[in-house]
Amino acid sequence: MKKVILLISTAIVVLLSGCGSPMIKNDAGILNVDPGDDKTAYVGETVVFEGDCAVKTGIYEPEAEWDFGDGFGEEGFEATHVYTAPGEYSVDFTVTISAYSISVTESIIVTILPLPMGQDMPGDDTEQQNTGEGLSEPY
Repeated sequence: MKKVILLISTAIVVLLSGCGSPMIKNDAGILNVDPGDDKTAYVGETVVFEGDCAVKTGIYEPEAEWDFGDGFGEEGFEATHVYTAPGEYSVDFTVTISAYSISVTESIIVTILPLPMGQDMPGDDTEQQNTGEGLSEPY
């Protein structure tokens, strides 16, 4: 009976922590980490990050952290971020299991494109007003 309870509690920890089935990289085969696929978006768009991990054995409490490559970051397996400048950003996803002193970081590339000509940044509801200042007088 105790073995069944232990397996159930381990499965619950896995589901609640954000870790699931085995992923791509690991630290001595103990921790597998997956930051997801590379992404492309426009300046001002919300980029969604969904990381995952798996642990080979044991009950653990993993912590996850994102470094968005532009001086900002966020904790958690899921995160969102809005880039304000075009460019290519290396985004680091780090999962740490303190009980085992294990930390694994994997990276993806996020490409942020400039807005197409004439398009306003998402959420920009400001109206441009023509006051006539700086214009020459009519003929």
